[in-house]
Amino acid sequence: MLNRLGLVIHWLGFLIGAGIPGVLFFAFVLGEYYNGSEGVLIGLQAYIGFHGAGWVISFILTGNKSFFPWKT
Repeated sequence: MLNRLGLVIHWLGFLIGAGIPGVLFFAFVLGEYYNGSEGVLIGLQAYIGFHGAGWVISFILTGNKSFFPWKT
C-alpha cells in the first residue's frame, strides 16, 4: 500500500510540476506583466519544487530512488 501511495504522490507532483510552468507561461505571455526571463525562472522553480517534493515523499514512503515516476 505504501508503494502505491508513494507512486500516486510522485505522479501528482510530476503532473502538477509539469502543468504549472505551462499555466505561468500563458499568464505571462497573455498578461500585461510580460517578462520572459522571469516567467521561465518561476516556471522552472515550480517544476523543480513540485516534482522534487513528490519525489522526496515517494522516496521516504517507498525507498524508490528513480527521479521519474515511469522508471522502476
